[in-house]
Amino acid sequence: MGYRQLTQKQRYQIFARLETGASQRQIARELDVHSTISREIRRNAVCLEYDPEQAQTLSDRRRRLAWKTTKRLPSLVRWITRQLRDEWSPEQISGFMANANGIRVSHEWIYSLIRDDKVRGGNLWNALRLPQRRCYHRHLASSASTALAIKSRAPWRSNSWSGSVTWGSGCERARWVESVMAYPLVLVEILVVINQQDTPPFLPTPILQESP
Repeated sequence: MGYRQLTQKQRYQIFARLETGASQRQIARELDVHSTISREIRRNAVCLEYDPEQAQTLSDRRRRLAWKTTKRLPSLVRWITRQLRDEWSPEQISGFMANANGIRVSHEWIYSLIRDDKVRGGNLWNALRLPQRRCYHRHLASSASTALAIKSRAPWRSNSWSGSVTWGSGCERARWVESVMAYPLVLVEILVVINQQDTPPFLPTPILQESP
């Protein structure tokens, strides 16, 4: 029988039986782990002393280090790639793996996987829902310098109303947005959802008077 991962409870049992002078073979028979006992003591004993808590700590540390080296297993990369092409976000993949089987893969690592694929000429980045998100923000920042200066803009007018219509999917419903400048630099919007056959509602009479 091959090696089986021991639980912390079994490690306490091993410690207790060793303290009573039981042999490794006898302990293996009692715990039904056979050759696992000799390997456990060889790997997790410190200064020829076996301590169950120290053994558990050493075992957990090795498992964490082993997982770091297996993150890029081809089977795991293939599975993540399939989920990305099915329009899962890296955050969704990371959360699903943690909840489903306890495997923790950060979404940052998945993004690094996408970047590496792009450097190699792959197109996995196209599967992202917002592939140009960062570029878009950079574009906004770079275009800010082309905006008109405040002193060059049209003068502010109180009680100034405007409206716009945005049609929904299939043109079944629309949104009518009414905007009013009540005070300088303060824009109040009123959102009304209307049917396609309806016309935009009449604008209410402004009750705000222009400041003297």
